[in-house]
Amino acid sequence: KAHQNQANIDSRNTLSQLLNRYIAAIQNSRGKELEYHQPLVFIYNTLINFEPENFQHHASLSYVYKVLGEYFKAWQEASVVIKLSPESKQNVEEFIKTFPEEFLKQLPNNGRL
Repeated sequence: KAHQNQANIDSRNTLSQLLNRYIAAIQNSRGKELEYHQPLVFIYNTLINFEPENFQHHASLSYVYKVLGEYFKAWQEASVVIKLSPESKQNVEEFIKTFPEEFLKQLPNNGRL
C-alpha cells in the first residue's frame, strides 16, 4: 500500500502518520507482522532522504531489515548508526549479536563494527 501512495508522500508529517499506522497495524496483527514490515522499508528510506543524519531512522530501518531476514542490509544500516551516533556503538553491537551466527561468520571480524 505504501508504494501505491508514493506520489502522495511528500512531507515528513505524512510519513510520520503513515509510519504510526503501520506500527499500530504490526502491534495488532497476530502472526502477520512480516506483511507490515516490508512497507516500512520504503517509509524509513524516504524519511532518511528527508533527514539523512537522523541515526534513529537508520536504526529503525536496520531493525526492519533484520525482521525481514535481510541481514546484510541490516548490518549496513547498523554501521551507519555508529557513524552518525558513535555513542550508540555498544547498543548497536548488542543488536548485531542477535543476528544468526552463520551470517555473522561470513563478515569481517564476525560482524563487529
